[in-house]
Amino acid sequence: MARMNTQDFPVASLLLDEENPRFEQKVSSQREAINAILSEAPAKLVALAQDIARKGVNPTELPVVTEIDERIVVIEGNRRVAALKLLNNPDLATDAGLRRQFGDAAQQGKGPTSISCVVAESRSDADHWIALRHTGENGGVGIVSWNTEQKYNFEQRRQIRRSKSSQRDRAIIFCNAVSAKFADEADLLVDVAKVRRERLTTLGRLVSDPEVRAALGIDFSEDSLLFHYPHDATMSAVSRLFADLASELSVSQVKSKAQRRQYIGKIEADLPSRSTRLANPESVSPSSTSGSIGSDKTPPIGSTKTPATPTRQRKPQEKYIFQGLRLRNVHLRTADVLHEAQRVEIDSSPNLAAIMLRVVIDIAVTDVADQLGWTKSQQELKERIRAVLNKLDPARSDMELTDARRHSEGDQLLGIKTLHGFVHHWSTHPLTTDIRKLSAAFRPMLAKLDVYLGEHRKS
Repeated sequence: MARMNTQDFPVASLLLDEENPRFEQKVSSQREAINAILSEAPAKLVALAQDIARKGVNPTELPVVTEIDERIVVIEGNRRVAALKLLNNPDLATDAGLRRQFGDAAQQGKGPTSISCVVAESRSDADHWIALRHTGENGGVGIVSWNTEQKYNFEQRRQIRRSKSSQRDRAIIFCNAVSAKFADEADLLVDVAKVRRERLTTLGRLVSDPEVRAALGIDFSEDSLLFHYPHDATMSAVSRLFADLASELSVSQVKSKAQRRQYIGKIEADLPSRSTRLANPESVSPSSTSGSIGSDKTPPIGSTKTPATPTRQRKPQEKYIFQGLRLRNVHLRTADVLHEAQRVEIDSSPNLAAIMLRVVIDIAVTDVADQLGWTKSQQELKERIRAVLNKLDPARSDMELTDARRHSEGDQLLGIKTLHGFVHHWSTHPLTTDIRKLSAAFRPMLAKLDVYLGEHRKS
């Protein structure tokens, strides 16, 4: 059997396989090969390019190449090489939308200019290994995938490895990045310095919680911090957080997940709105910022700020979904479901509250449509809500229904997909802030719908 070795090649010198088994028929050019790979699963190739831009090429899976007519042709790993080429030249994509996406990914990095490959003397020498790579377990000779339990074990152990050294590290990264991003905000820098000295453990506990990070609109990427919202929205959120930590918020108040959820609920007015989320997050790497970011940054002379709890007056938060809502004209069971759902505390049981939020909306609009004999052609919840809103407010002039329309139309970050995710997506972790926003948005619609039913019900 021929022996294969590894060798580094410039990415630009590698040619995609124009006879790739992924293609229904042989293509006639490299550009056609790239776009044929793209057409198979464009979103997946964009995701691969984004991952390469952030992390580099997977070193555990090397492309396989062979020399054909004095050219180096990739016979395994064409998707990876295509992603690299598109990162370096997004114009290779014929679709304008995909060109933009690869261009955006390239802002994070373009990957290596050369790549290690396994060199086969011919296609036939690599056939056995390529077949094992793509044709399943083959009785144990091929790749044996993890089962669900094994995947779970890996993820749990990875999280444990991360958390053992991450809380303090994340707190420091967070302080450094905030100091870098908001270097001109003297009051904030005073609070950051105090938190760094006295409350680093408490901050670490907060920013290590994925629900807290999602609410603040931040996330970690290696030694950098990603900001998912515009400058002003982020400023409001982090200023409130550091002000609280510098004054009265202690570790005993955010020790449990329930306590952290409760705290996020308290600062809801200062959190960024989901509707302003950036398409591409801003990455702040303190190590690449001028100035002494690693140590406490001294505020400008003359800053005499004394940390104090903000005195802004806020409306009391609702404890339950659709708090105070009564449905008097719907079927008894629909009213009972609402009444039972209103016993679930949002802060202590956010998953159940989120699920019941969707359930109440769904059965209420379905109940009314059934009683009034409206068309039943709307198979999706989104369509049923749209039909209800059009009946209640055909002129779209009722301002009390504006939020319900906004959250149910288009592809909102906080909308119908969120409601579906509460029930059907295991990776969705409902935020108390999102539950309250959706509850407040759809409460007027349900109240008006019940009144409408009472006035128009068939005798």
